[in-house]
Amino acid sequence: MAISFSKPDPSSPAAVGSAQFNVTRRGFDQGEVRDFLRMVSAELARLQEREKFLESEMRAMQTRGLSDPGVLDEATVTTLLGEETARVLSVAREAAQQMRERAAETAEQMVRDAANEVARMREEAEIEVSRRRNDASSDSEAEIELAKQQGREMVNEARAYREKLLTELATRRELARQQIEELIRHRDRLKAAFERASLAASGAVGDLTDFDAAAEEFQQAVPVVIETA
Repeated sequence: MAISFSKPDPSSPAAVGSAQFNVTRRGFDQGEVRDFLRMVSAELARLQEREKFLESEMRAMQTRGLSDPGVLDEATVTTLLGEETARVLSVAREAAQQMRERAAETAEQMVRDAANEVARMREEAEIEVSRRRNDASSDSEAEIELAKQQGREMVNEARAYREKLLTELATRRELARQQIEELIRHRDRLKAAFERASLAASGAVGDLTDFDAAAEEFQQAVPVVIETA
C-alpha cells in the first residue's frame, strides 16, 4: 500500500505554514503539528528578513574590505545572526528531521500493520473456508446416513406391512374354509332330510294307493249285498 506525504519547501514560510499531512491512526496530533508549523513559518519569515538584512550588510562590509567574498561558514553565520537565532534555526532543523524520521517510522509501521492485517485476514479466510468445507462434508455424511436410515425404516415398514397382509390373508382363508365346511355340512344335512322326506312321501303315496283300491272293492261289494237282500 503506497503512502504519500506532503513535502513542503522547508525554505518557504508559506509552504511550511500550509503543509498537509496524511491522517493516520498512530500519527501526530494534527493541531499540535499545525501550531508548530505556524511557529516555524513565522520564525523562518523572520529569519529570512534577517538574512536579507545581513546579506545587505555583508555586501556592504565586503565592499569595504571587511570580509573575504564568498566565505559564509557556520561560524560566520553564528556571528552575523547571533547565537540565539542560530540555535532556533538548529532546533527547527532538528525538529524537521525528527518529523521526517517519525513519519518514515510511522509509514513503515503502517506497512507492517497492513501486512499483518492482510495475513490475519487471509488466515481467518482459510480457517473459515476449511470450516465450511468440513461442515459441508459433515452435512453430506449426515444426509447420506439419514437417507440410509430412512431407507432401512421404509424397508422394515414394507416388510411389516407384507407380514400383516399375509397374516390377514391366512386368517381370511381359514375363516372362508371354515364357512365352506359349515355350508357343506348344512348341505349334507338338508340332502339327508330331503331324502328321508322323499322316502316318507313315497310310502304315504303307496298307502293311499292301497286304500283307494280297498275302497273301490268295498264299494263294488256293497251293492251286490243289497240287491241280494
